[in-house]
Amino acid sequence: MEYVTSFERVGMKHGKKAVLKHLLTRRFGELPERETRRLEAASSEELDLWSDRILDAERLDEVFAKAPESTR
Repeated sequence: MEYVTSFERVGMKHGKKAVLKHLLTRRFGELPERETRRLEAASSEELDLWSDRILDAERLDEVFAKAPESTR
């Protein structure tokens, strides 16, 4: 198993943000400030979720919609 340093993890997260921002802008046009801020503050898990959603979303708000709470 390969060890990933904190520096590498930060770099990978930055790369995810850059790619997702590029794809969102290409698909939906210039991002509103609110979504840009959400993207910058996102966790790695949120970036992965949004990256998956961009494939099926017809509107930008569908990408950033809150996930339904799981029932226990």
